[in-house]
Amino acid sequence: MLLKEVIKTDLKITDKKAGGVIGKLYFPWIVGDKENLNKRIYSSNLIKREVQSFNKKIEDSGIAGQITHPIGVGTRLDKVSHIITKLEYDEREKKGYAEAKILDTTAGRDLLTVVNQNLKDLGASLRTFSHSSSPYMRHTSLSLKEVFSLFTPAIPSSLSQNQ
Repeated sequence: MLLKEVIKTDLKITDKKAGGVIGKLYFPWIVGDKENLNKRIYSSNLIKREVQSFNKKIEDSGIAGQITHPIGVGTRLDKVSHIITKLEYDEREKKGYAEAKILDTTAGRDLLTVVNQNLKDLGASLRTFSHSSSPYMRHTSLSLKEVFSLFTPAIPSSLSQNQ
């Protein structure tokens, strides 16, 4: 079952650089062991496993993200706004965090502009393949595919400064 997860967060620029990268973001992208606003529950064990697997993909080839949640599978080049550089999961907070470089692309500049305006409905979403008897229950498997930036996410949380 292909699902869309969304997290509400305040994204902030944490680092500005030249050379195709115009800033960095650090933001929450998933909550564990409790129902999110999409009425889905992902266990900490599933999330930790996927964070480890996704970070291996990042090391091997990098992961591009886009400013909108795409229709269908895959990332559209004209919407690429950032590169995910690291995922982590905080056991205490039961929350996953992502670190990303904002690219000097049209979509990246749009993302930077919106983030700089401190809009409250900007957040992160993820694309997963997951198994459950219903899309609105505890999920027994998880396979993380992509992390996006978008408007009106479904999981409220605040952004932490980049460490």
